Amino acid sequence: MADLLRGEQPNWDKDTLGDDPAAALRKTVQAALAQWRRPGAVDTPSQMVPGMRVVDFALADAVAHTWDLATALGRDPGLDEDAVRLAYDRWAHGAAETGRQFGAFGPAVSIPDDAPVLDRYLGLLGRTPV
Repeated sequence: MADLLRGEQPNWDKDTLGDDPAAALRKTVQAALAQWRRPGAVDTPSQMVPGMRVVDFALADAVAHTWDLATALGRDPGLDEDAVRLAYDRWAHGAAETGRQFGAFGPAVSIPDDAPVLDRYLGLLGRTPV
């Protein structure tokens, strides 16, 4: 995330965990937080998906992976509906298809239009709501 916020392309193949994954994670989180604190950070444009911002990717990840973990643990994800709706609105109009081209999302799952926005968002990203 810190690389993206600096306008740099991360090296996705690099082993960043090393011998101490917990320390590597702490270092990565601190670097990302420092970048998010910069004025204008939330407006940093995505270099991969035109019209999207890095924050749109961060929100997409936060919503989807919160649901992933909560579902795996048999818990309610407790997601804020406004945050879910914002994520859905940002990705529903073509951006998800672009994300699929990069392997970010699985094939879309058909979800009824009258389903809760979280279910529609999950289907958009290739997940099957339970």
